[in-house]
Order: sequence, then structure tokens, then C-alpha cells
Amino acid sequence: MTDPNVGELGAAVRAYRARNGLTQRDMAELAGISERALRYIEKGTIQRPRQASIRQLTAILQRSGGLAMAVLGPLVVRRGDRPVVIARPQLRSFLGLLALHANQVVSHAEIIEVLWGHEPPGTYRELLHGMVSRLRKVLGSDVISTRHSGYRLDIDPDQLDLLQFDAARESGDVRTMARALGYWRSSVLEDLPEAVRHHPTAIAIDKRRLATALAYAEAAMAQGESAKAADQLRLLLPNEPLHEGLHAKLMLALAANGQQAESLALYAEIHDRLVAELGVRPGDELRKAHVRVLRGKVAGRPESQQQLAPAQLPADVNGFAGRGGDLARIDALRTKQLVVIHAIAGMGKTALAVRWGHRELASFPDGQLYVNLRGFDPVAPPVDPGHVLGRFLRAFGVDPAGIPQDTDERAAQFRSLLAGKRVLVVLDNAATADQVRPLLPGTTSCLVLVTSRNRLSPLVAIDGGCPLALAPLEPSEASTLLENALGRTRVDAEPAEAAELARLCGHLPLALRLAAGKLSSRPQQTITEVIGELIGEYGLAALRLADDPRASVSAAFDLSYAALDPAEQTLFRRLGLIPGPDFTVPAAASLLDTPDPHQAAELLDRLIVANLVEPYASGRYRLHDLVRLYATEMCGDDRDAYARLMNWYLNKARAAARLLHADLQYLDDGQPSPADVMFADAGQGRAWLQAEEVNIVAAIRDAAGSSVASMAWLLADATNGYFLMRMRNLDEWHVSTRAAIKAAEQVGDGRAHAAMQLAVGAAYWRVGDLKRFVESCTRSWELARRVTWELGMVHSSAFICEGKLGLGLAREVMEPVERLIADSRTRDFTIGVVHGLILRGSALAQMGELRSAERSMREGVAIGSQSNSVVILGEALRCLGGVYSQLGRTREAEQAYADSAVAARRSGAWLQQIGHLIVMTRLAYQSGDRETAESLVQRALTLGEESGNRVSHVDVLGFAGWLFSACGCLPTAFEQYRRAREISHQGDFIFAEAEALIGLARTSVQMGDNSAALSFARQALSIAETQGYQVVIGQALTALAEAEIEQGNLAQAKTYARRALDVHRRTGHEPGERTTLKIIEKAS
Repeated sequence: MTDPNVGELGAAVRAYRARNGLTQRDMAELAGISERALRYIEKGTIQRPRQASIRQLTAILQRSGGLAMAVLGPLVVRRGDRPVVIARPQLRSFLGLLALHANQVVSHAEIIEVLWGHEPPGTYRELLHGMVSRLRKVLGSDVISTRHSGYRLDIDPDQLDLLQFDAARESGDVRTMARALGYWRSSVLEDLPEAVRHHPTAIAIDKRRLATALAYAEAAMAQGESAKAADQLRLLLPNEPLHEGLHAKLMLALAANGQQAESLALYAEIHDRLVAELGVRPGDELRKAHVRVLRGKVAGRPESQQQLAPAQLPADVNGFAGRGGDLARIDALRTKQLVVIHAIAGMGKTALAVRWGHRELASFPDGQLYVNLRGFDPVAPPVDPGHVLGRFLRAFGVDPAGIPQDTDERAAQFRSLLAGKRVLVVLDNAATADQVRPLLPGTTSCLVLVTSRNRLSPLVAIDGGCPLALAPLEPSEASTLLENALGRTRVDAEPAEAAELARLCGHLPLALRLAAGKLSSRPQQTITEVIGELIGEYGLAALRLADDPRASVSAAFDLSYAALDPAEQTLFRRLGLIPGPDFTVPAAASLLDTPDPHQAAELLDRLIVANLVEPYASGRYRLHDLVRLYATEMCGDDRDAYARLMNWYLNKARAAARLLHADLQYLDDGQPSPADVMFADAGQGRAWLQAEEVNIVAAIRDAAGSSVASMAWLLADATNGYFLMRMRNLDEWHVSTRAAIKAAEQVGDGRAHAAMQLAVGAAYWRVGDLKRFVESCTRSWELARRVTWELGMVHSSAFICEGKLGLGLAREVMEPVERLIADSRTRDFTIGVVHGLILRGSALAQMGELRSAERSMREGVAIGSQSNSVVILGEALRCLGGVYSQLGRTREAEQAYADSAVAARRSGAWLQQIGHLIVMTRLAYQSGDRETAESLVQRALTLGEESGNRVSHVDVLGFAGWLFSACGCLPTAFEQYRRAREISHQGDFIFAEAEALIGLARTSVQMGDNSAALSFARQALSIAETQGYQVVIGQALTALAEAEIEQGNLAQAKTYARRALDVHRRTGHEPGERTTLKIIEKAS
């Protein structure tokens, strides 16, 4: 009989697993028993389970939220009194990183950087999901939460030693600080990899330990507990062998405890180490400690605490979020004595400086000074540094009668007073370097934090300051700020809307706080409603508080704008007219009344100094989203400047297109481009288009609704060829071309409307949606006919034929292709002739008239060689190479392929590069270099999939199937053909599907699956006979013959083979004829 207690235990274990999403294997590992034993216990089929197993399972079931984690040393996780084993190193690193940021969102980007560096695997998302799932099973389903842009460890303060340490260290009480230090076992996460161990947050935590230990030692010594102070300080020496403040404090503690000899020996050690490793001698603090030990003046409270220690920092910011990296950077720069924090208004400069100061109070026991220098106050002038010095001197207890009147003398007295002291000086809202310089201490033991909307470059270049440029918050940090201000419940009720609100606020702390303030004051208002105000007519006015006119984003920006001179203000306003995310000096110059790149560059430099413009890449600039909105509202409707900007984009785009894709510009008026927009060669033009791709799309969309609506379709027309060959973000192109179509319809420009329908069709061609491509081109043809635009009719007719040919409808295109060639010759339209000859050759090849196809293609190549379109020439050569291959003329095929590769490299077109890789793979294989061929085909497969073009992807898959089959990799070859068939069937690419079926049939024969081979070959034959694909008919018959031979049906095999031979000889398909003759010989 089964023990009833065991049955109850089994039921309880099953319920526990269900609640926590654990498998039996997970539970067994957690309990440290075998999976088999657990299974028997759950079923109740074991009579006497081991007592150890019962104890371990019972202990797990009795846990009630008893999770505890420790990171102040090696990573430790426990439940109750039992350790939770997390063995995998990467899983430990992930958990350690989350624990360092407990109750804060850690972004995906930061997690990826820590776990994999700059080269994450392609499956990193799946790996992350797996790690989170694994940790939830071990720790509990609610411990790690998924947020909008990352993950968060949700843990109570009493469950993590780091949170307990931080809570205790801020008290200032000796016993509480001792308890805080007691949580430490060694360095933060010392058993984890360097990426975690040396993470900026981990380093900052180690620094907090040091600061706490120093503060504790000072307080303990003041109470006569020098031995305890020395014990704590000794623990830090191995990790801080060069820290002068630590050694000085330990010297004093040792001497106060009667260990003068040991204290002096410690001084000798640090002295020699500083000289040997850094080439410097001890600083003021260490030397003074040495003198005090020598003189025996170490008893009682330290001298620094016998003087008045000012504490002027403003209150810490409530709900402060993020900035962990910036705080860590200040930690790293603290020995540099001067840090200049600069950014646009509202970025949180003051909050950062104040937060860091409060966090490091113990590091500056001699005082913290603060002053708002009012560098951008609209009412009062900037505060005079002499006045500030007077305030600082009085704060240290200097008799006002003893303070000099002269600013330089005050500065000298201030430097003398601070000599050897550890004081933090926060100079907030500085306007110029001259306002700051007199306020700088002259000692290395002090730190000055300056905040400014200007960069204050002279402080960096001349005074040795370290710049710290603040960027907007990370999305996860912005989310945390909103949660802190509004409460998690309200944000969780509208998570996507909260993320969108943060984005619209540009992740700017001031804007986020104002938006949160508005929501807090209106409990019934939803986040969605605030978003509506922001994107509607309110604009920046939505980011203000009604009861305080100064509490607004616009008011903050007004101060920076007012400090500009008139020329700077003019350019700044007009930068708001730029529709794209960034711009160059020439683009900015076009906005000036008299375009001058030199003047524009100088004005931009001055706007950069004012932190209103950000240089973020070589020669490129941008505005923060809210700064852009402010500039746009200030600018209003400046039509002349806007028209100059659009004309500049158009002239540059046309100049590039004339070098790259002249045949794909339908509305070019032929006027020569201005000299200042010309490119030296096609490579320069392509590089410009690549750099401006996003801006051009934005300009098209913006111009469509402007007073210069024609710019929308002219820009789209000028860049159509580029986007056709290279663009990946087709959704944006669709939106832009449709906007241009709407503008053309409103104006009544039929030619522009027809051209834009071709541009829409090009986007469909780009992804291989051939049916919609044909539909769009057909609409274009009808529009062109309506307005008697003959050239437009030629272009649209060519594209209709190309689309139908891709669908395998060769019979339908022969008549219109002949008409296209004749019309193009009549109009002396060379590109149209070449395009028509290629299409005719391809149609003839589909129908099995290979010799006629060759003649048409050769004529196309001959004429195409005289044109300036390397794209169409490359395609003609590649098609000709394919026909030569089918005719068995290998050397001529290789030459055509090689010439095609040269043209593809010159074109730089995305889809041409796929064809180029196929050609190079074929040449490598034919030369016997199998390894290179397999490497190249893998690149082609990747490119084909990434291209998003189904037609090209099918081409690559079919070719890869042939190559892998030739190399003997039959399962891989079969999979390539299978995918090619699947995509072809979905896209109605009839000819491509028939070819893929032939590949599947041949591969199946080679793999010994003759029944599958017969099925595939019969399907191919049915399609080919219906459509008239003669070459495919021959190949299908050959495949049927091969399969029948393998099944021993020699008579049937001969019948298929003789039919196939007749077809191959009629079409001229030499490889098929050669293979079929071998089959006939084998069957005889």
C-alpha cells in the first residue's frame, strides 16, 4: 500500500509545479532528486520514498516568498536556507545584470552588449526568451517582468543585499553604516565575466562601498572606535591599491588605535607604489595624514569636521530615473576635478548633478557648495562670479569683513580655503567659461560639476575639464520615470500608449515630467488623450502646467533662443522646415536668403555651442525632436526658404540619377544641373542617395501637402531608379508615392500621375509582388494614353511585359514586346529597345526557342553596351549567359557571366548584387573551387532572403539547389528546391514553380525516393504542357525516365527518354540531350 502522506505530497508537488510553470525535470533539479523519483512521488506509486527526497520537496513547498539574492560578492541565490543552483554562466550573467538594476528596466540593447558584445547571434531574441523562461521557472514567474523595451527584476528591498546596503548607507548613523558594510563579502559579482563585473553600474556600486567605508571610518573614529574603522578600511585595500584618500584615512585610524608604526609603514608602501606605477608623489591629503601621524595629532574628531561644512545641494529629485551610465561616467571622471555637463534645455542636467552629489555626500565631508549662475535667465543677468565667491566664503565661516572686494583676490582666498579639503562644487546653469573660471578650486581633492546649455568648450580645451554630453533617456528609463510619477498601475493600463507618449516627448526628462504632471492633475484623463493633444493643434503647448507659465518646454527653449544673435535665430527657425531626421551644411545653406555654405557652417557651429544643433556623424547634423518642433513653430510658413530647400534636394537627386538610372527618370526636363550639385562620378551620386534616403522620402511626403506640391512627384521620379534597385523600407516608399499621386490628382497633372503609378509599381516589383506590379503599370499605361504621353506608354508597356514574364505568361507578352521594340526604335529610345530585346529573348527561352532567344539577347547586349545603363546591360549579359548554358556553350556562358559580374559591381544595385553572387558562385564551381562556391552561395541565400524580393529569392534558391545537388549535398539541395517551389506557388510564378519541381524530381531520384520523383516530374510536365514551356517539358520527361529506370521499368523509361530527346534536340537544350542519351544507353 502507498503511504497516504506520500499521495498528499505528490498532489502538492503537482500543484506547485503548475503554479510556477515547472516541468518535472525543473522540479527535480530544484529539489536535487532524480526526475524518476519525482515522477513516482507525484503518481503515488512509490511506497517508501527516501526521507531525504521528502525533506527536500517539503522544504520547497514550505517556502513562502523566501527568495533572497546577493550581489555584493559572488552571485548567490537562495530560497529559505537552501541555495538555488543556476549553473549556466550566461544565465548567471543575465541575472546578475538584472540584479544590478533591481526594479529598473534593463534595455534589450544593454543586455545584448553584456552577453554577446558587438556581434550577437541572429537568434538572440529566442535565446533571451529562453533565459527569461528558465529563470522564471527557478525563481518564480513574477520575479522577472517583460517591459516595453527590456526586462526588469522585481524584488523587495529585503530580498537583495544591494538594496539593503543602499538603504542603510544613507543614514549617516555609525551603526547603520556598519550594518550596510556588513552586507559586503567581496567585490560586486566577482565570480561573473568582466562584462558584468566591470559594468559601469557595478563600478559605481563599488565606489559607493568605498565612500560609505570612508564616511563610516570618520564617524567611528570620532566616537573612539578607531580599531573598527581600521578593520573596515583594510578590507578595501586589495581593490584600491592607489586610492590616496583610503590610505590616508586608514593611516589615521591605525595611529589613533596606537599602531603608529604600521601607519607609517602603510604610508611608505603607498608612497613607493605611486612613484613606481604612476610616476607621482603623494597628494595633499596623504601628506597631511603623514604629518599628523608623525606629530601624534590623530585623536578625537578630524580637523575637517571642526570647521563649518556647508551643505548647499538642493533637495534630491523625487522620482529620478535612469542615467546609470552618466552617473558612472561622473564616477570615472571624479579625479579630473572638473566635469562639464551640457545638453539642451530640459535634458536633466541639474537633476543629474544633484543626484550624483547626494549619492556621494560621504566622499565630500568638508562641504558641498551649490549656486545657480542664471546663465539663461530671461529677467536677471547672469550671476557675477565675484558675488558667488563672497557667498561661498561666507558659507565656510569667513568673516564678511575679511572678504576682499576684488574678484581675483576673492578667488585666491577661496582657493586657499579649499586647499586640501574635499569639497563638491556644483555650478548650475553657466553661460560662459569666464563665469566659471574664478570659481574653480586649486586643489585636486575637490570636484566641480558645471551644467550648461552651452558646450563651454574653453573649459575643456584650456582648463582641462571633461565634457559630459547628456542624451535623451533610453526608452526603458523614460518608462520608469513615468511609472515613478504616475504609478505602475496607470502606466500598465496603457503600456503602448505610455511608450508612445515617451517617444513624442523625445525621451526628454522635462517633457516627460510635464506630461506626467498634467496626467497627475487630471486623474480622469488618459495617456491617449494627452498624446492626441501633443500631435494635434496644441503641439508643445500641451507640455506645460496651467498654474505655472515657466513650467513648459517652450519656456525652457525660449531662454536658449533669446541668447542667439539674429542670424543664428533665422537659421535655427528655418532648420525646422527640414522634413527629414538630419541634414548637411549644403542643405542648411539652401535655407539662407543667399545660400552660402561657409556662412551656414559657421552658424551651425555656433548653434552647436548653444546645444541647439547636434553633430552626430561626419558632416551631418540633427535636432532633438522637441527642439525641431519648437523651431518649426517659431518659423511659421517661410515659403521661399522651403522652396529653396526642396529645389536643392531635387537638383542633387537628378544629378545623381543622371549618372545612375537615367532611363528610369520619366519627368526629367533635361535642364543641366547647377554646378554646385554635380557629382564627380556615379559612386559619389550613389553615396549621396544612400546618405539622404530617409530625408528624400520625408521630403516627398512633406512637399505633397505644401505650396510646392510638384516637388513631391519630381523628387519621387528622380529617385525612383535608386529606390527600385536598393530600397528596403518599402512601406515608407508606398506612403510617399501615394502622397505624390494624391498631389498630382489634385493639381490635375496626368503625366505626373502616370509616372507615380510606375513608381508605385516599382515598389511592388521590388518585393516580387508581380500581380500588383502589373496592375499598377497597367493603370500607368492607361493614364499615359489618356494624356498622349508616348514615352510613358513605352515604359509602362515594358514593365507590364516584364511582370507577366515573371508570372510565366510568355505567350501573352510576345505581341506587346514586338510592339515595344518597334515603338522604341521609332522614337530612338535606346533603353526601350534593349529592354524589349531582353524581354523577347526571355520569353523565347521560356517557350523553348533557345536559338532565337540567343539572337535577341545578343542584339540587346550589343545595343546596351552603347548605353549608359549598367543595370540593364548587366541583366542582358546574365540572361544571355543563361541561354548559352542551356545551349551547352560553356565558354561563351562563362564570358557572359563574367561581363555581367563587372556590370553588377559597377551598378551597386541591391538586386544586381544577388545576380552577381550567383554568377561568381557558378564561375567558382566550374573552376573547381567548391569551397568558395559554397561560401558565395550562402551569401547569396542570405542576401536573397534579406532583399524581400520573392522573385530574386526564388532565383537564388533554385540555383542553390542545383549547386548543392552537384556537390552531393542532396538533403540541402532538396530543401532549397522545396522552398523555391513553395514561394513560387504562393506568388503564382508558374515558370519558376515548374523549374523548382524539376529540381525536386532530380534530387529525389538521387536520394532514392523514386515515387516522389515521379510525382514531382508529372506536376512539372503538366504545368509545362499547359504553358508551352518546351525546355521544361524535355526536363520533366528526362526526370520521369530516370525515375522509371531506378524502379526497373526500362520500357517505360525508354519511352519517356525518346520523347525527351526529341524535345531537347528541337529546343537546342544540349545538357538535357546529353543526360537523356545516357539514360537511353542505360535502359538498353
